[in-house]
Amino acid sequence: MEKLVNYVKNKWEYVNTEPDQQQYPPEVLKYTIESEKLVLHFAIEGLTRQQARMYREASSCLKWYNDTEEESLERCPLQFIHRKRNKKAFTVYYSVEMDPEIFSKYLTDDNHMEMIWTPAAVFEKDSEIIGFRLTASSNPIYIQERRILFHQNVLYSLFLNDEGYVSLHMKGMKHYTDILSFPVYADSMIRENGRYMLRGFVSAQLRTMAEADVELGLLIKKRGEQEKRILPIGWTDVSCWTASMPADVIADESGVWDFYFYTGEDTAQRLHRVKTALLEPLNPSICHVSDRTVKHVEPYETVYHGLSVNVTAETIMLRSFHADFSENVCRLSGEFPAPELEDSASFTLLMKKRDSDAGEQIELKTTREQKNISFQAMISEEELFQDGCPESVRWNIYIEAHVQGAVYLYRLKSRDIHLQNTTFYEKWSEESLYYTYFYPSVSNRLTFVCRPADYIRRLKNFRISDGVITLRGTACIVRKNPEDVETQKIYIIIKSRETEKMISIEAKKWEQAPFKKLPIYRNEPAYADWTAEAELSSFLDIQADRDILDFYVCIEDGPIRNEKKLGYRYFTYKKDGVKKHVSLETGEKTSSWYFELTPHGNLKTDVNVVDTDDIKRLKEANEVYINNLPPEREVWVVGERPDTAQENGYHFFQYCRLHFPEMEIYYAIEADSPDYHRVKQLGNVLIIGSSEHMEVCLKATAFIASHDIEYILPFKGMLMESYKRGTRVFLQHGVLGRKRVEYDKQFYRYPFQLFCVSSKKEKKIVNEEMGYKNGAIRVTGLARFDHLKHAAPPENRILLMPTWRDWLYNKNTFTESEYFQRYASLLKNEKLAVLLEEYNLTLDFYPHYRMQPFIESFQFGHSERIRVVPFGRESVQELLMKAALLVTDYSSVSFDFNYLQRPVLFYHFDQERFFEHGSLRPLEETFLGETAESEEELIHHIHEAAFRNFTESEGAAANKKKIFTFEDDRNAERIFEAIMKKRLSKCEAQREKWLN
Repeated sequence: MEKLVNYVKNKWEYVNTEPDQQQYPPEVLKYTIESEKLVLHFAIEGLTRQQARMYREASSCLKWYNDTEEESLERCPLQFIHRKRNKKAFTVYYSVEMDPEIFSKYLTDDNHMEMIWTPAAVFEKDSEIIGFRLTASSNPIYIQERRILFHQNVLYSLFLNDEGYVSLHMKGMKHYTDILSFPVYADSMIRENGRYMLRGFVSAQLRTMAEADVELGLLIKKRGEQEKRILPIGWTDVSCWTASMPADVIADESGVWDFYFYTGEDTAQRLHRVKTALLEPLNPSICHVSDRTVKHVEPYETVYHGLSVNVTAETIMLRSFHADFSENVCRLSGEFPAPELEDSASFTLLMKKRDSDAGEQIELKTTREQKNISFQAMISEEELFQDGCPESVRWNIYIEAHVQGAVYLYRLKSRDIHLQNTTFYEKWSEESLYYTYFYPSVSNRLTFVCRPADYIRRLKNFRISDGVITLRGTACIVRKNPEDVETQKIYIIIKSRETEKMISIEAKKWEQAPFKKLPIYRNEPAYADWTAEAELSSFLDIQADRDILDFYVCIEDGPIRNEKKLGYRYFTYKKDGVKKHVSLETGEKTSSWYFELTPHGNLKTDVNVVDTDDIKRLKEANEVYINNLPPEREVWVVGERPDTAQENGYHFFQYCRLHFPEMEIYYAIEADSPDYHRVKQLGNVLIIGSSEHMEVCLKATAFIASHDIEYILPFKGMLMESYKRGTRVFLQHGVLGRKRVEYDKQFYRYPFQLFCVSSKKEKKIVNEEMGYKNGAIRVTGLARFDHLKHAAPPENRILLMPTWRDWLYNKNTFTESEYFQRYASLLKNEKLAVLLEEYNLTLDFYPHYRMQPFIESFQFGHSERIRVVPFGRESVQELLMKAALLVTDYSSVSFDFNYLQRPVLFYHFDQERFFEHGSLRPLEETFLGETAESEEELIHHIHEAAFRNFTESEGAAANKKKIFTFEDDRNAERIFEAIMKKRLSKCEAQREKWLN
C-alpha cells in the first residue's frame, strides 16, 4: 500500500497509487473547546482489518499549516481511542488536544494580528506516509458545541471553511480598538419558572478597561424600532456574565427582539451583537399572558448566529369568514373553534391599526354549538374610517374573550385564499379611490387593508414618421366593474424640465382592441389600449436649447386625476443608447431630439439645439475620422458634471496642465458654473456648446471624465466617431464598494475602455460585479487624493456631509422624509450646540450635490456655530481639508477623510432601505470609523472624538490597506501613464487595421 502525501500551499491532499484501494477521508465528529483546550475527535472509515491495524500502529500526528507557509509549523500527537467493526469494514477513532499558546507566538504586527490555520492528519509507518485534511461529519453533534475561546489577548475560533474543512481562526486583541470589537457570546439560555437564565462571556480586558469609565450591560432591542429593554447582569469571574430575563420584560410587545451588549450610562453605545456559542439547544417557548394577550416567547439563533427572541400572540384559526359592504355598513359573520375558557365567556372583535394603538371594538353576537362559536357583527364606514382614508393602512384582527373580569386577546387567522376577492370593496374618499378587503397574510393572520387603487400605465411602442410621433400603450385605473373603465379619459403630457412648460394630448382608445381582462389583478379588472399623436414641431414651443422632455400619462375617472411617468414594463437600459433620433432644421438652428429610456424604463427626450452649420461640421468630421489614419497628435477632453470643477476630473486636468502644458488637453464646463473661474486659470477651457468645444471634441482622441462622459459632449456620443473610436476613460468620483452604481459595462453601448480604481479589491469588484475585463482596469488611485497629501493642519471644524437618497425627488417628498427630519433635528440639538461651544468648534453642513436644490429647507434657527453651505461657495475638497472630523452616512467621501488620516463618524438610521439592492462588498470593510444609529449616540461619538483631539482610531488606520493600494501623491501620475499606455496600444492596433 504505497501512498504519498502531497503538501502544497493552501492544499493538503493524499495521492493514492492504488485506485482499487479507495477509503474515505477522516470525518471530524466533534470539534470544540474544553477546559481552555482545542479538542478534535475524528474517525477514519471503510478500512480493512490490515489497514485498521496499520493506522493503530503507525506514528501519527496532526500537522498545522497557516496561509503564509509552505511547510507545517506545528504538530500535535494523535491519541488512538478505539477500533470499531461495522459489517465488513472497520473504523478507527482518534482525538487530539492542543494548548492554544502554541499558535500565539506567530501573531505579529506584520500579519495584522490575524491568521488562519488548517490541520492535516498524518500517519507514518515503515517509511510510508499517509495524509488527510479533516472534513466535518454530517452528524449534527458538533453544531451545539462551544467553538470560541478568548485566551491571553487572542480570540480562537474553530470553523468550517468554504471547502468544508475544519480550520482555526486566530485574532490578536492587543489594542483597545481590537478589544472593543471582541464578540460577546451567550453560551447558555435555560428556562426556569417563567423566565430565562442567560450566561455568556466577554473579553476580560474589555470589562476591565470599560469599567473604569462606563458600565457594561445587556440590552434587548426590538428589531426595526427604537424600543429597548435593559437587563441587569452579574459576573461569575472577570469575563463570564449572567442575566435573568422574566418573560414579561418583552412579552408586552410582539415582534423580534435582538440581544446586544452596551457600554455607557444612557445605553447610547452599543458594543456588539450577542452571538450564540450554546452548549445546550435553545429551550421551547414560554406561554405568557401580557396586556390581555396570550403570548409565546421563543428564543432562536439567527442565520448569522445572533441571539434573538420572537414574541408572538396566541391565535385562533377561523373555520369560515364573510364580509359584505353595502349601504355604508360592513357586515361580518363567521365561525371559530371555542378557546379553552369557561362557557360563560363573551367575545368582541378588535380591529387594531398596524403600528398604532388605535383600534375599533365591535360587539359580536355569538352562538355556541358544541366546540364551535358562530358570530355576527356590524360596523359603519364612519366608525371604521374616522380619520379618512390614508395612503395605505392595515388593521390586525383579534378576538377578545371576557371571563369574570379578565380579558384575553387572540389573533385571528384564516386559510381562505379567495378571501381578498370575496370581500373586495371600492371606497370613494373626496377625489380618490381606495380598495378595501380582508386577506390572510403570509402567516395566515387575518388582516383588513385600505389602500389606493391600482393604476396601469405602460408604453407599448412609439414611431416617428413625417414629423409626427405616435405613441401606443395601455392605461387605466383598475376597477372592480370592467365597464367602469370605458368612461375613463387618457391624456399624454410632455413636460420640459428647464422651462416647466407642457403639451397635453388626449389619447384615443383603439376601436379594434376591445377591453380585455388582466388575470394578475384581483377580480380580473379591465384595461384599455390607447394611441396618441403629436407634431414634433410643437416641442419647439416648450423646450430650451439644452433640455429634457419627460412623458407622462394622465388618467381621469370622475373626480380622480392621476398623473405618472410613461414607460415600458420590459426594457433594456443603455445610458448612452438612443431608441430614436430625429432632427428638425429651422433656419440657422437645428433641433435634435434623442428619444431614450431612464433607468426605470420611462420615456424621455434629450433636446439639443445647435447651429445648422454644426451638424454639417459633425458629418464632415466623422468622415475624416473614418477615412484617415489614426491621428498623429493627441487631443484629450477632460470633465466632470457639466457645472463642476472640483472632482477627480479637475485635479487630473490640473496635473496635466502643470506637467504637460504643451499637450492639447482641455477641460469642458458650462459658462455659468460656480467653478468656472477656478479652472479658467489653468487655460485650455472649453465652454460646453461653444464652437471651439465642438471643434475640439470632434477631433479628440480621448475623453476622460469622473462622471458619465456624455455630460461633456456637444452631441450624443453615438453620433460622434471620435467618441466611438477614441479612448473612453472613467476616473470615478469615489471609491466603489458600498451602494451599487450604474456604471456596469452592460449599461453602455460604448463602455469605458479604462476604469481607474484605488485597490486590488476594488479592481476585483469592477471585474466580477461590473463586467469589465482586467485589462481595462488600472489600480491608480483617485486624482483628487494627491492634493490631500499636502493638506494643512485642520481647523476647529466638523464637516457634516450626508449623501443623497434616490427616493427623494421633489421638495414635498424631501421635507416629509425621515432624512430631513433626522438632520433637521440634529442641527437643532441643544446638546450639539453646547458641545460646539465647549470645544470652540464650527460645524459645516454640506448636503450632497443632488440634495442641494432643497437646501433652503435647513434655513431655520440653529446655533451660530453651524453653517449651512450651499453648492459653489467652497469646493468639497476645501471643506474636507479644513475639517478635523467628518460626519457622513454612506458617502464615499469618507475615504478622502481616511486618506487624510482623520476620524470619520457614520450616521445610519436608514441602512436597510439604502442598501435594499445590496452592496458591492461587505459593509464592515468600508466603514472605517464609529457608527451611530441614533442622534443621541452620534453626539456621544462626536464628544468622544473631540475629547481625543480628533485622532484617527487604530482600527481605521489598520484597515485602510483594503481600500487604498497607494497612499501617496502620485495618483494623477499613474492615471496619466495608464492613459498614454492605452493610447499607444490603441493607435498601433488602429494603424495596423487601416494599413491592412
